[in-house]
Amino acid sequence: MRTRPLLHALAGAVLVAGLVACTGPDDSEPRVAGTAEVASPSTSASPVATDVPDAQGDAAAAGDDAGAGDAVAQPAPGELPTAPPVDIADEADFGTGVTAEITQVEAIEGEGRGLGERSGPALVFELEVTNGSSGPVDMGTVTVNLADATGAPAAPLSGPPAAPFSRSVEPGGTAVGTYVFLVPPAARDQVTLEVAYTTEAPVVVFAGDPDGVRPRS
Repeated sequence: MRTRPLLHALAGAVLVAGLVACTGPDDSEPRVAGTAEVASPSTSASPVATDVPDAQGDAAAAGDDAGAGDAVAQPAPGELPTAPPVDIADEADFGTGVTAEITQVEAIEGEGRGLGERSGPALVFELEVTNGSSGPVDMGTVTVNLADATGAPAAPLSGPPAAPFSRSVEPGGTAVGTYVFLVPPAARDQVTLEVAYTTEAPVVVFAGDPDGVRPRS
């Protein structure tokens, strides 16, 4: 039986079919089998924008321009500016014609009467406010806070002799308020007392050793 010529014919037919499959339909250059054809970018596609504004950069630049020339940093919403501290024995000026002074400091065994208050070693601060402005001052809005020598806030007490400011002060008048704070004896050598009476004036700060305040004779 003669099979070799038939095998040769079949091999030739397969070879021709492979060449035809690798040749483009327009008789262009043959493509290599197994490779992907990458489409060229369309000339009608929209160009990529290259002039998109930098929002963060513009905002930062605007902020720099807005803050230029501001000599005093503005407080955050809900906060009041704070005046430089004065010695605990000195007078503090709110800058509105109103001044404050600590006239006496006394160590006592404080009595807690309000909700959550506890009794213990305490300091009593007597404050005097003088109204040198041209109008009455509402003292019912006064707030007083104390930090001990460690910087920890001292808890206020409502037991005696506490008597916070409550009435208005006419021009040229004075008012006295008494505030009691729990302060352990080991943290009394340096304290910081803050006083505020209106959102239109800064917070004044007294700092120093309470022993430096001498009672008035």
